[in-house]
Amino acid sequence: MVVERSDRPVILPEEPHNLDEFRRQYGTDVFWCGTLLGGCGQKLMAKRYEN
Repeated sequence: MVVERSDRPVILPEEPHNLDEFRRQYGTDVFWCGTLLGGCGQKLMAKRYEN
């Protein structure tokens, strides 16, 4: 399976406080910007941004 061509969407958390729960839920899973969904095929990274 070519994960870069995935057609299964995932929504990364927009708020910093939701990132910890997201990481607990998905652990070390890797996510991609799926080309079958119109994405670029690059690996996605969940980063914490706070003001």
